[in-house]
Amino acid sequence: MGEKKKYYIISDLHIGGDGELEDVTFKSELISFLNSLSETDRSDEVVELIIAGDLFGFWELSTVEGPGQLSFVLDRYADVFEAFRKAGESVRITYIVGNHDHTVLGYPGSKEKLGEYNIFLDENQHLIREIAGEKIWIEHGHQHDKFNEIDEPGSELCRPAGFYITRYLLSLAGLISRMGRKNWLVNVRCVQPLNALPRWMFSSYFYLEMHPILRLAIVPFLFFFAVSIVLFVMGILDIFGLNTVQYLYEDTLKSFGVVGDVVDTIIGIDVLMLIIFVVVSIPLFIVFRDIKSALKRYGLVYEKKEKAEKEQAYLEGARKVFENDGSIRFFIFGHTHNPFLLKDGDRYVINTGTWLERLERVKSFIWPFPSIFYPRYDLNYFVIAHDGKDTVVEYHRIDKAPSTKLTLLQRFLISLRKKPSTIGIPSRTKIQ
Repeated sequence: MGEKKKYYIISDLHIGGDGELEDVTFKSELISFLNSLSETDRSDEVVELIIAGDLFGFWELSTVEGPGQLSFVLDRYADVFEAFRKAGESVRITYIVGNHDHTVLGYPGSKEKLGEYNIFLDENQHLIREIAGEKIWIEHGHQHDKFNEIDEPGSELCRPAGFYITRYLLSLAGLISRMGRKNWLVNVRCVQPLNALPRWMFSSYFYLEMHPILRLAIVPFLFFFAVSIVLFVMGILDIFGLNTVQYLYEDTLKSFGVVGDVVDTIIGIDVLMLIIFVVVSIPLFIVFRDIKSALKRYGLVYEKKEKAEKEQAYLEGARKVFENDGSIRFFIFGHTHNPFLLKDGDRYVINTGTWLERLERVKSFIWPFPSIFYPRYDLNYFVIAHDGKDTVVEYHRIDKAPSTKLTLLQRFLISLRKKPSTIGIPSRTKIQ
């Protein structure tokens, strides 16, 4: 019989930000989670809550600079950190930094300020915990991301490429989001994966920002565009005397009178646009392909192969840790916002996900309408526990309805599509 231990692990809360990014949309769920830790009797076991980086969103916060960032966030979200303080009276709370909040290590008095809320700031870039004679390695994960590597944790002068993207894209989006027709720009940090940002921008403009009258005028043409392609092909076949159904189409539309004439006009315009598109498609294809290649070189766009290589970097990082220390059984990290539990031989690699809302692309079932970005939350936490006999990994999800609401048109266009499902992680995994 070993000592009873239980480690709760979360990451990537990103508390703090400019403008609309100030809103912690999961605040009530986070407070409830922390209250559950403080309300349970822990006298018979060792319990610790570990925050694996990016507790704070300092990169997203440009209106306050330097050491004042920490004080600002602690005061701004006093109810959240009061819940941390209460939970810390029952369980130990340990926090390591990520890339978005590493500067807290360089702010004078940070340890003391966080200590007032029973949060222990560990200055190491990873933690080691033991359970049933085996070790758990915990880090944030940005160490394996070339865009977010931090050479000198705590230094405000250490600003990788990811900092500038966050500071000058996400922060700006938070500040100006309410200037739009709808408050959509703030969701820029919720898009998954990041290379979907151009599609998300175009989709959001079309469904949320475009003038309603203009969108109303465009929608009929998009609905009949697929029909126009068929008629375009039929017209080519007719030139060669191979089309036998063209007249059936014309007779059908005539039977509807004025409505048929309107539809015929719309389809006619679509066919004309299609002809123009075909004419210019070849030079456009060459130009766009070259632009895409340039973006891929900068790592701003990637296909399935590049995505797999990016994900492989984290797995290789885990395997190096396992090779260097055979007693490490678990490698745990966050950063990517994509939770998973992967068994690698007899070892386990775990990603702790994020508490931010996620937007994932779903294609419209009517081409060429822009894709829709489907909102959902994966509020979650992992627990690694030993009850004195067995070691288990528990995965807990907290249900929450999306904060982002889809329009009627968006809901219709994905009504026949499969929606992104909840992460398929077992609620309980017994470690053999």
